[in-house]
Amino acid sequence: MGKTPGKMVTGNFVLEKDEHKPRWWQVIMRTLLRLTGIDILSFLFGVQFGLHDILSKTVVVSSKTELKAV
Repeated sequence: MGKTPGKMVTGNFVLEKDEHKPRWWQVIMRTLLRLTGIDILSFLFGVQFGLHDILSKTVVVSSKTELKAV
């Protein structure tokens, strides 16, 4: 699977929390949750990660070393 234009520009990428590429169902779940607008709840309640990342068990990182800090 490829990257979104935003991820290409920023150099970020999505991984599972165990440092593997996300599975197809995680990509679909993450995308559907983003489309529903559920992320506004994360910002309203001060959650560090978007709900689309929490529920799909993924993280956005700019480097693999950054993942170790999560």
